[in-house]
Amino acid sequence: MLVPINDRKRGRTLFAKVEQASFDSLPDRVRNASWVVVKDGTATDDMQVSVRAMVAGSLVTIPRLIMDAKPGEYVRNLNGNRLDLRTTNLRLKTGGTGKNSKRHDLGLVRQAPAQ
Repeated sequence: MLVPINDRKRGRTLFAKVEQASFDSLPDRVRNASWVVVKDGTATDDMQVSVRAMVAGSLVTIPRLIMDAKPGEYVRNLNGNRLDLRTTNLRLKTGGTGKNSKRHDLGLVRQAPAQ
């Protein structure tokens, strides 16, 4: 399935490709939130983005939610397309420098009070 993402800063609509089962497994507050793209800090082009959703005042990263990444893990897109969020294109990795998140996005969503 394709999930629309309004990229207001660049005046375009993008679409994230997500398997229906992965989308359905996301918490309601993530499925119903507006998904946004955030340009990565060292990005050299407009497609080096991460797909996120605002939940209870925090931007949570959708691929981390889909893969249930824990602190110290990061998610790689195998084909390089960061809008392709199918589990066949995502891999959990550990190690490396600067890529490891110190948070558990799914844990944040589950702990956040309902709005």
